Amino acid sequence: MIGERRLNTLRSLSAELSQTTTEQDVTACIAQVLAENQRDMLFTLTYLFSDRRHARLACRSGIRAGHPAAPEAIDLDDINPAWPLQEILDKKDFYLVEDLAKRFESVPCGVWNESPSRAILLPISSQTQDAPAGVIVAALNPYRPLDVSYAGFLNLVVGQIAASIANARAYQEERKRAEALAEIDRAKTAFFSNVSHEFRTPLTLMLGPLQDLLSRSQTHLSPTAAQHLELVNRNGARLLRLVNTLLDFSRIEAGRVKAVYQATDVAAFTAELAGSSVPLPSAPGCGWWWIATPRRKSRTSTATCGRRSS
Repeated sequence: MIGERRLNTLRSLSAELSQTTTEQDVTACIAQVLAENQRDMLFTLTYLFSDRRHARLACRSGIRAGHPAAPEAIDLDDINPAWPLQEILDKKDFYLVEDLAKRFESVPCGVWNESPSRAILLPISSQTQDAPAGVIVAALNPYRPLDVSYAGFLNLVVGQIAASIANARAYQEERKRAEALAEIDRAKTAFFSNVSHEFRTPLTLMLGPLQDLLSRSQTHLSPTAAQHLELVNRNGARLLRLVNTLLDFSRIEAGRVKAVYQATDVAAFTAELAGSSVPLPSAPGCGWWWIATPRRKSRTSTATCGRRSS
């Protein structure tokens, strides 16, 4: 009967903890399940360390709030703390408190008629942690010895709780990391949008008068000046397209635009890029060359460009 009761507690605890994701969910589950077995654990207190010197009461079962045996916080530097949690940090093992009657005037007795005289402090720790995350205080059955079976049951309870708290904290850290990355993405999108707008406005204002000059180039400009202005206009238009592409990319990342992909003539695109730089290499013996070979069957093309010098 005792074994069946303890097995039911472990089964219920496992089922409830498997549905938790946050530390608050875990502690609420602990309080609910452990309150159902006040024969083996007359009352329980779950303390979590906020740092190496302070612990806070995360949840309780079988004992009222404000009871002297259930302080909301424990300072490990106190000379006479309610519970010797420092022993857990020092030994990283269980600690048996056998003087409950001396420590407190009265403690809850659970379903029994006699108050417990002993309580066990168990560290909430896992293999991946260097120090315990907290301590569980469990008042022991006054009519049963703390034998191997009893201790094994308590260790299994604490093991499930430790694993769930570790998982909840890992989930919280991953969530914070995802939120930080999302904030970085939002800042990057806003930056690209602002930069794109700041570039596009002066480029548009520059290209307008330039195109007016080119429209009158046959009567007002020499062929050389017209050629240079055409080069400036072509590169300015290309820069404007790049700025527009950057703005569209930031909109795509923000989810405001859906990308539509289309085939690109790489040979023509490379020829345009190389043609923009033809007048630049003016040093003796230097020049530019490129080879663009379209592939008609596959609707693709290849292109190679480089600089030749002697």
